[in-house]
Amino acid sequence: MKTTPANGLKLGLAAFAAAVAITSAQADIQVAGSLYINVDATASSVGLANGIANSGSLGGVFDSTNPVPLTTVSNVNAILFTNT
Repeated sequence: MKTTPANGLKLGLAAFAAAVAITSAQADIQVAGSLYINVDATASSVGLANGIANSGSLGGVFDSTNPVPLTTVSNVNAILFTNT
């Protein structure tokens, strides 16, 4: 195949389109309508919690009869769900 400036431009545009498609696949979470429940432990301290706040439109707190373990997973604070 003979290389021409037009072929180089097409190849460059194809590479750019592929790069955009790959990066756009890692988009933020999108919500259609009201988010009623939003439980986010990323700003919480690691340790045991007696409840987790709901910052969704319903508000309130999810209380627990047993302490809920908050731990770090992949450098992000998270709720540890156990099978007990």
